[in-house]
Amino acid sequence: MALFKKQVKSTKTSPETTASKTPGNSNLTSVICSDTVIEGKITSDANIRLDGKLVGEIDCQSRIVIGQQGRIEGKMKTANTAIEGGFDGDIEVVESISLSSTARVKGTVVARNLSVEPGAKLDGSYSVKGS
Repeated sequence: MALFKKQVKSTKTSPETTASKTPGNSNLTSVICSDTVIEGKITSDANIRLDGKLVGEIDCQSRIVIGQQGRIEGKMKTANTAIEGGFDGDIEVVESISLSSTARVKGTVVARNLSVEPGAKLDGSYSVKGS
């Protein structure tokens, strides 16, 4: 009977280490908490969930979710977005934007597809981006 087992190095890796660094990678999500305020510019290839506040610009190659407590004042460029909170500024979306019933958007929205739940507020302009 052996008291010690031979240790074997595992070849398994976590999703974080196997995820590729290609644009539009939906395996990773950066979370900005509700008590966080950022002033400046954010650039990311990963998904972003914003529950805090951003004053500035955000450029994301994947998906941005603005939670109910989240707010952006400035410019946003992304592949897809879902807004449950507030946005004031210019939004450019490659694919689709979804506004939940709690969304409050003021400004210019350019996207291929727009989905709006009853109760959402959009004060500004929306234009369809060509394919």
